[in-house]
Amino acid sequence: MTILEALSDLITYPIKPGAYQQTIIKRGLNPSDEADRTMLNSPSYNLCYADLLVLEIEAINTSKEGRSISKAKEESLRELANDIYRKYGEEEVLQGKQPQITYLGDLY
Repeated sequence: MTILEALSDLITYPIKPGAYQQTIIKRGLNPSDEADRTMLNSPSYNLCYADLLVLEIEAINTSKEGRSISKAKEESLRELANDIYRKYGEEEVLQGKQPQITYLGDLY
């Protein structure tokens, strides 16, 4: 399983494939690399997951397809993302605010 496949399996709402790839690359990873045990426990991988949780919240809230997210579910996803951000020393996501994402690697 690749990093891209592993992360896309964790997110339940459809997010464009390009958003996954950009998030993974911005965190210094290669989407096609293997998602082994070491990778799945790495800060970069887990921060990608948190970033994608925030994208999921925003995607559902701005959907034009008639989908919505309950306040409880939104807060649950936001708290999960915040737990990950706190663990790695990044700024938490406040309600209605995108995170200030600090990337661990350069794009090139």
